[in-house]
Amino acid sequence: MALEPYSIRADSQTMEALGRIAAAMDRSRNWVINDALKAYVEDHQWLEAQVAKSRQEIAEGKGIPHDEAMARMRQHLKDRTP
Repeated sequence: MALEPYSIRADSQTMEALGRIAAAMDRSRNWVINDALKAYVEDHQWLEAQVAKSRQEIAEGKGIPHDEAMARMRQHLKDRTP
């Protein structure tokens, strides 16, 4: 896959940390940035899909009302308290 150039600005501490990470991995800073960016995009896409799925389930009446969810959580916490 062809790479497209894109430039960013980052503070010196971030760039120094990025350099240390790249050196420890024996990779370039560019590789580390691309790897992190890919992971961020994948995580965001997963989250968007989960939100869409949840909204669909709510629209279909499969959700749990807020009051019931909170009651379940309170009971769970109560049950765990020694």
